[in-house]
Amino acid sequence: MEQVTQKRGRGTLGWIAMFAGRRKGSYIASVILAVLNVICGFIPFIYLANITKGLLEKTADFCYCLTQCLWMAVFFVLSRLFHAFSTTLSHRATFEVLANVRRMLTGKLARMPLGDVLDESSGTYKNIIVERVDSIETTLAHMIPELTSNIIIPFVIFGYMLSIDWRLALLSLITVPVGAVCFGLMMRGSNESYQNTIVKTKALNDTAVEYINGIEVIKAFGKSKTSYEKFIVAAREGANCFIDWMRRCNVYQNLALAIMPAKRDIELKNVDFSYDRRKIIDNVSLTIPEKTTTAFVGPSGGGKTTLCHLMARFWDVQGGKVLLGGRNVKDYSFDSLMKNFSFVFQNVYLFEDTIANNIRFGEPEASMDRVIEAAKKARCHDFIMALPEGYQTVIGEGGASLSGGEKQRISIARAIMKDAPVIILDEATANVDPENEAELTAAIEELTKEKTIIMIAHRLKTVHHADQIFVVDNGKIVQHGMHGELIREKGIYRTFVEGRQEAASWKLSQAGA
Repeated sequence: MEQVTQKRGRGTLGWIAMFAGRRKGSYIASVILAVLNVICGFIPFIYLANITKGLLEKTADFCYCLTQCLWMAVFFVLSRLFHAFSTTLSHRATFEVLANVRRMLTGKLARMPLGDVLDESSGTYKNIIVERVDSIETTLAHMIPELTSNIIIPFVIFGYMLSIDWRLALLSLITVPVGAVCFGLMMRGSNESYQNTIVKTKALNDTAVEYINGIEVIKAFGKSKTSYEKFIVAAREGANCFIDWMRRCNVYQNLALAIMPAKRDIELKNVDFSYDRRKIIDNVSLTIPEKTTTAFVGPSGGGKTTLCHLMARFWDVQGGKVLLGGRNVKDYSFDSLMKNFSFVFQNVYLFEDTIANNIRFGEPEASMDRVIEAAKKARCHDFIMALPEGYQTVIGEGGASLSGGEKQRISIARAIMKDAPVIILDEATANVDPENEAELTAAIEELTKEKTIIMIAHRLKTVHHADQIFVVDNGKIVQHGMHGELIREKGIYRTFVEGRQEAASWKLSQAGA
């Protein structure tokens, strides 16, 4: 008991150091590298400010701007290297900690009296040794270096602002107390919530183990239904305890994050992807800045849709990496990553349910007022109200009772309801009849306001005004630029445009004939 008390008295840092063993120095190095990452990530903005100032004052020549850009590149590369090394060190140290914790737990289990061991269910031990130990990983591997570096950020900004004007420096520090208050409110009641998750997770594990181990007896006595219902209740309570906790935290977390906001630029770096041993994407690198419109064009089967699927991590890249806001998409949980993306596909799938529930599919708790508001923006309120039961009309599986344009607008209402910052349009207007095209175009405009737009398109009018166009062929980016630039080059894009114009002229001449 005295030994345990001494261990507890060490505090969190002492606890980490005890279990980290020979890796404890890695945590220190990880934090130092994380701080250097922040500093090197901030310096390019200073050079950018110098360039802007020089251009405005007409004192910056080409050599000056080039030198500043080169220094920006140097510090950007250093920032990425420091981040990579910091993350590697923290993960290595963390897995050492987790291994040592599990060794201690299994050793303790071996020393306990057999009667005490049998008093607890196997589900309880599984929960402690597997799930609860795993839950430590994110905190140790990510939060320790990132939290330290995030604490440093305001003071780095303060130091720079102080060199310009002391009043700006003081103003920049307002983010510290506001962010701290928000995170403090978010953590309020966390102990009770955490204990609740332990109780509910233990109950779920116990019920699952009991159900699996006793399946023969359950079936023999015809108790499958009641036993399964018991498992379903435990699973639902186990999920809800986490959902309710996260929902309470969301408001304060978003407020806090809204104080140093993350950009949502998308980057692909040397990305490779194969399917059934066939290379689909071959060493592709590209950048999609936040709140811009990007179009992918090219021959069918060239890899356009696959690139979009890799961005949203429908599939994992097999080489290189995909970054969202400077962070590898593999570092996001699936749910948090999906909150950033909305999709409007060429082939819309609607569920056999009411129209209202199809619209609120991504937000099942949304009020009817929000459903109607999204429907109006998507230009589908009028035809919905003309249906026998309005929004409560049950549509057939796949939306068979609606036209293609109507289904497409309902899918846009669903995306508007989700309100994700990145919109992927996969041939969204390809198969729409002329009667629905104007309404669909207006609906897409409502969906894409102030968003990052990524479109896969074969129609000229949808790519003319894109901020950038990538021409994809055989898994490679073969051309990149704006419409005006690409149309002047010999290549796939000009052939594509000329082919579409020729087809349109042929249709007009046929109509006239």
